[in-house]
Amino acid sequence: MIIDKFIEIIFGAIMLPFVLIPGLPPMPDAVTNGSATIIGLITDPANLLTMIYTAPLLIAVVAIALAIMSMETAWFTVLWILKKIPFINIK
Repeated sequence: MIIDKFIEIIFGAIMLPFVLIPGLPPMPDAVTNGSATIIGLITDPANLLTMIYTAPLLIAVVAIALAIMSMETAWFTVLWILKKIPFINIK
């Protein structure tokens, strides 16, 4: 009960200057849309990731990562094949 009243007093003190200000003109659409976008990015970080990392970029990164990871296996496979050829003499 005491905490509720304390929170009401704090919010009342914060809102008091805004009550005293006369009616302001509406915000432009660009400011409203921009602030909505920023708040959306803050509240849902997945939106930020989907804006930065698009599907084509994700496909390219996965393809490059798989190519890099398979290089070692391909190298050992090529060496194994070359070692099986007796006249090349690779050890």
